[in-house]
Amino acid sequence: MQALRMHLVVFDVDGTLTDTNAMDAEWQAAREVLRLPPNHSRWLDEVQHYTDLGIASQHCKAAFGRNMMASEIDLLKRRIVAYLDAALLANAECIRAMPGAADVLAAIGSRSDFCAAIATGCFLGSAEFKLRKAGLFDGSISMAGCDDAPSREVIMLSAARKAGAKYGCQFSAVTYVGDGVWDIRAARNLGWGFIGIASGDGAEQLRRAGASTVLRNFEPVTKFLDEVSKTRPIGAERTFAS
Repeated sequence: MQALRMHLVVFDVDGTLTDTNAMDAEWQAAREVLRLPPNHSRWLDEVQHYTDLGIASQHCKAAFGRNMMASEIDLLKRRIVAYLDAALLANAECIRAMPGAADVLAAIGSRSDFCAAIATGCFLGSAEFKLRKAGLFDGSISMAGCDDAPSREVIMLSAARKAGAKYGCQFSAVTYVGDGVWDIRAARNLGWGFIGIASGDGAEQLRRAGASTVLRNFEPVTKFLDEVSKTRPIGAERTFAS
């Protein structure tokens, strides 16, 4: 079957598909919902899971020695969106599509040898909010977020399985596209290929972490897809059945 030869490209959201300058929203929401002490530091000594749920849960543990309650997680999801909305009122340009992002998603959707999914450290509600504001969300792409798991690897696996179910196939290759060192670590743990989207110090950090391909953005789309075609697993390769 032709679908068996499809190359799955899984995208992160913040810093990858979207250029988001409202990153403080997640911290402000966590501080409000958890009622963190005034002297509680925003910066953790070591982050276990670089996701909204993972970071908020770790702050809760550090401050109070307990896990977050389900009611707190539900409120956190709503408050993040509220803070993002407020950030947009103050600066309408704080959430924008990364150059070429819309074109690359359209190009992948039009081809029979590629397909796309989204695996984000955001909650799905806030991820969809950002993608809508950036003009990138149409509901057709399989998505997974931190709603059910704080681990980025679990989120990525969930996105791949959703895409596998949608297309009714296993994939010939899987490439993750992200902007953080945690992204390449997760791709390595899963045995996926990896392409970095970053510039300046962020790009150097990815290269030091082992990224062989780091691009500023998705332009030109033909170059990006050519680089995807050349990616190889950077760990123990895994496959994903429907």
